[in-house]
Amino acid sequence: MNRQLSERRYKHQSAKIPRTLHQNGEDGEYEFTVRLSLGKGAAQTTKVFAVVITRTPYDTTDDNAAIGAANTLISGTNFETIQVRLNKEDLAKKFVEDIIGELDLNGVNFSVATVVFTAAKEGTAENKPGTNGSYITVQR
Repeated sequence: MNRQLSERRYKHQSAKIPRTLHQNGEDGEYEFTVRLSLGKGAAQTTKVFAVVITRTPYDTTDDNAAIGAANTLISGTNFETIQVRLNKEDLAKKFVEDIIGELDLNGVNFSVATVVFTAAKEGTAENKPGTNGSYITVQR
């Protein structure tokens, strides 16, 4: 006795990952037929069946809470250092990235964008204390 059950892929559309523009996502579907045969009998193909793949709506609640907590954590971080270490913009940026990279941001991604860099000026006879520099960033 030779029994055969085969599936023939008819049409497939994956459920779309929800994005901000389509917060409810879009359902996907899978349409198929089944070919049936047994021994010397005449094979038959079923009608087209459809499986709906239900979307998962996009929920920003948890993401926004995690981003807000990361922002609070970064805002409370001390980024001070001395002139000898960071008298160039690329060094200042790396210094900030390294500090933020060590924080537990619970999976929140970040990038540092330079807004302003001012090198510190070493003390001189005319300006003995020198002048502090600054590195102003925006964390995204």
